[in-house]
Amino acid sequence: MGIVSKTALMNLYSKYGCLDDSVRAFEEIGLKDVMTWNALISSFLRHGLTKKSLDVFATMRKERVSPSEFTFSSVLKACSSLKAFGQGKQIHGLVVVFGLDLMILNTTLIDFYSDMERISEA
Repeated sequence: MGIVSKTALMNLYSKYGCLDDSVRAFEEIGLKDVMTWNALISSFLRHGLTKKSLDVFATMRKERVSPSEFTFSSVLKACSSLKAFGQGKQIHGLVVVFGLDLMILNTTLIDFYSDMERISEA
């Protein structure tokens, strides 16, 4: 089974409440791309495991996989949920460093700073 099929399977398992199967499918993938990592991050977020989603993001970065706008949107939502202002601000800095499309991330950033009651910093 190819990476696209495995990633789709991860999403399917996660949506139907089978997080362990989603993680197992992830682990079976040899060379993981950003979409595969995003699927794992989303799986943990979907199941309320916000801290674990941030741990996955950290591992993704250690593996030198470049995050996408979707990645940053997901981890900013996790930071918001955890009220992790410092970590969210660092992630905002990474968005700038990576030169990603702020038009896509503006709403997520505004939501994050609003949730932190720091809207003036958005």
